[in-house]
Amino acid sequence: MNLVSDAWAGLGSAFGPIVVCSLFWKRTNFAGAVAGIVSGGLTVLIWDYIPLVGGQTIAAATGIYSLLVGFFISLVCIVAASLCTKAPSEEILVEFNKVSSENFE
Repeated sequence: MNLVSDAWAGLGSAFGPIVVCSLFWKRTNFAGAVAGIVSGGLTVLIWDYIPLVGGQTIAAATGIYSLLVGFFISLVCIVAASLCTKAPSEEILVEFNKVSSENFE
C-alpha cells in the first residue's frame, strides 16, 4: 500500500468506530473513546510498519488491509472499556435521547 492508504487506515481505525458508537450506542463513554482511538491507531502502526512475521509486516504477510483489523479491534476496545467503567451520567443520557429523537421524527 502507499502512504495515503495508510493514513486513511490510521484515521479510519482510530476515529471511525468512536463516531459510530457515539451516535448509536448511548453507553459509550470517555474511557471507551480513548481506548478505541489508541487501540485503532496502534493496530494500524503495528500491522503496517512493525516486522513481526519472518521479517515481514503482518500486512505484507497476510494481505489484509489494516483498516479492517484496526476498526474491529477499536470497536471491541470501545465496548469493553465502556462496559468496564462508569456509565454516562443521567444528564448525558437525557441529552443523547433528546438529540436522537429529534433526528428521527
